Amino acid sequence: MNEELKPCPFCGTKPVGPEPADSNWWVECQHCEIIMEHFSRSELVKKWNTRQAEVQIAEAVRECERIAIQVAAPKSIGRDKGRHHQAGAQHAARQIRNRWPEYFKEADS
Repeated sequence: MNEELKPCPFCGTKPVGPEPADSNWWVECQHCEIIMEHFSRSELVKKWNTRQAEVQIAEAVRECERIAIQVAAPKSIGRDKGRHHQAGAQHAARQIRNRWPEYFKEADS
């Protein structure tokens, strides 16, 4: 696995690792003296690279997508108009996904 680590979320410097240590793997920011350990190298990289703000943005974008589709097809406007509105909402949802694809990687897998 050659996935690159993101910079330290606190100071932006390049981290050291992942390196094996006993039964765990570790990543360290030597500037902040922050160390993260995990028994799985791939999970360690995934956790180090996860930024809470990105997770929250992804959740918000998915919620906007869900609401757009739900709101776009009200039952009171008739069958044909409802299909037209729903198609428009689906188009808007695709535009959201195309604009911010990085926030849908995990949701689509």
